[in-house]
Amino acid sequence: MSIKAIIGIVLIITGLGLGVWDWLRSGFSGVFPYVGLVMTAVGAYLFFSSVFSRSKSPSATENITKAAVTAGGVAVGAAIGTLAFKKLMEYMEERKKGEISSQEIIEIDKRLDELYKTGELDPERYKKAKELIYQLKVKKGLA
Repeated sequence: MSIKAIIGIVLIITGLGLGVWDWLRSGFSGVFPYVGLVMTAVGAYLFFSSVFSRSKSPSATENITKAAVTAGGVAVGAAIGTLAFKKLMEYMEERKKGEISSQEIIEIDKRLDELYKTGELDPERYKKAKELIYQLKVKKGLA
């Protein structure tokens, strides 16, 4: 089945959905569906001209249609690739936000020392926290 026939079928179905079917079921009463009738007529023309064509060699319109479909595929692929790249960049930004900066590590270390000096933190927890902070400093290259 050619692209022309597929486009014709899609236009027929769309035209029927734009009010032609309801207009026919209501006995031609109600609002006249201009757009639906035009789409149905164009779709019927494309479908039947494709099915009952005499020559089997590709015509200029089929070549143009194939080029348009190829260009459309490339455009859709580029759009999907752009969206995927944006999502990847958003994910990378979220990962960076989860990391602790060097300045924050130093501030946490100072606050920990203050809590220990005032007696708000027992020695065992202080040692564990200091070990964790030391590991973070080593990771960041501060120690």
